[in-house]
Amino acid sequence: MGSLLNFIIPNESVYGDWCFEGPMTQKAMHEYSYTHFPEIKNGYKNYILVEPTESYYGLTRRIDAILRKIDIKKFIEENNLKILICSIADPPTFYNYNQLCLKLKKHKILDRCIFLTSNITLQGKNVKSYHFFIEQAIKSKDSFFGVDTTLGYKSEEITIDELNTFRNKKFLSFNRTVDKEHRFSLLHDYLTNDFSDSYFSFLTLEGIHCPPFQDDTLNLEEYLQKIPIQLDTNNKFNFSVNNTMRKDLFLDSCINLVTETSYNNNELFISEKILKPILNYQPFIVLGPVNYLQELKNLGFKTFSDFWDESYDVIKEGRDRYFKISELILRLNSFDVDKLNELYQQTKEICIYNKNHFNQIKMDGISLFFKKL
Repeated sequence: MGSLLNFIIPNESVYGDWCFEGPMTQKAMHEYSYTHFPEIKNGYKNYILVEPTESYYGLTRRIDAILRKIDIKKFIEENNLKILICSIADPPTFYNYNQLCLKLKKHKILDRCIFLTSNITLQGKNVKSYHFFIEQAIKSKDSFFGVDTTLGYKSEEITIDELNTFRNKKFLSFNRTVDKEHRFSLLHDYLTNDFSDSYFSFLTLEGIHCPPFQDDTLNLEEYLQKIPIQLDTNNKFNFSVNNTMRKDLFLDSCINLVTETSYNNNELFISEKILKPILNYQPFIVLGPVNYLQELKNLGFKTFSDFWDESYDVIKEGRDRYFKISELILRLNSFDVDKLNELYQQTKEICIYNKNHFNQIKMDGISLFFKKL
């Protein structure tokens, strides 16, 4: 497959701040033939490959200057090329995608473009999406447990026999950066309710531009003076998140609260965050985009509607969806720990199923994409 394709990659001198060597560029450079712009490789099917920064915004912002500097239109027309524009480590919104398309259409090269994203809701004739982080996780299963983490410990895998352990805490929720409304809103709920019998982390607050959904908020200083709230980080704020799963925290808590990367209702991006409860046999409530749980079901996983209300998953408006989730969290928080342990035991078979399903699932959307190219 690789011998048929050659990717033309921008030289470092023209990257600027609009493009970077992201996951697709790295894959092309390691597994396929590649040349640097504007070198064509004869006998191959050539594609220009770019990964814009800021989920397409970087290219949108700079494209006028780029096309003035380099006559890409002439180059692609003379060589009958197409441009592969990727954004998979961060999902582009519909707005960013549409803004870029308007610019490309203005320059009369839109019909030459193919888009690849990790926003599952973006699909069309010239735009494809796939579950980037889940596929990455499937390919790197051996790196989750038993290896040194950047936080200084080795994550240990939980065994089935340990699932009957009594759990002293109700919730477990990891939040490194409070930078979006749903995370800031959860921080507000945490600070204004009694979650002393739960595990929460909030390490940095960068969400001044996106305040909580709640109307009756605290002063900014009141939030800042509580940060950082830590669990396993020991004042280390820059670390790899993929395999930082301290066993005792998962075994000592009943329900995982996942604050996903995407929350807007035109993004559906499943990150590594949901894998932590799945890999550690925990039921989960997801603060994420509309239809997130449905997409998990489409992938073969099970959720927990038999045990609590998951109707929040179909609420389109983000503010309303958050308050529905908050209502659920606060209701469960009103239960004593013994009752939540009973509830955990009722969900245990689904947790075991989800872990087994992850271990057996086979997904290779990116290879299928390359085959179609």
